Amino acid sequence: MKKIVWYKYKGSTAQLTPSCPPASIGAERSNWEELGTGATFRLTADKVADNGSHFAILLKYAGCDMDFYFRAYKSVVTYNLDKENIMPLDCNPGGMASRGWLKVTNIPNGQYQYKIDGLSNSIGWTDLSTQEFEHEVTTAGTYTVTLRPKLGSNASQFQNNVCSFEQSIEVLATTGGNTNPNFTLTKNRCTMCRRESFRR
Repeated sequence: MKKIVWYKYKGSTAQLTPSCPPASIGAERSNWEELGTGATFRLTADKVADNGSHFAILLKYAGCDMDFYFRAYKSVVTYNLDKENIMPLDCNPGGMASRGWLKVTNIPNGQYQYKIDGLSNSIGWTDLSTQEFEHEVTTAGTYTVTLRPKLGSNASQFQNNVCSFEQSIEVLATTGGNTNPNFTLTKNRCTMCRRESFRR
């Protein structure tokens, strides 16, 4: 019977070399904390020290134990996610269109990729060159914005292995008849179509 066990090293790290594993599980069993079992394990930030931590996977199969060691690091990225709720805009020559926007700001730098998942205008991983952007949506619901660092061309094969950071937000919608009590719409006179001509 096959069993996979996940461990974290909890012994002294003062003399450890970051690129090398500490003593094996067999040699220092008391210094390895069992975290869980199974083919997959979600490693959360609280399990990783600021300068990284050593982990091990032990595969038990047919009376034979095989172990694999690795070191994990954590990264923290903060950014702001805001929205403009969906409202009708009579800007289209073909008639009124309902639009809203996701607003992402305060991204640490432009060396990131982002993707957006939701009920409208979802997009896959896209390179980002600025520290903020807006994204149009047309359907009310929950939208999730995910950022991840963009690796250089010489490391692009590892792009799917980097940490990702996601936030979700609920986008609401109203109609021209103002049937949603969460909104009050006032339309100003204007000679050109602009989002700024609507106030909430």
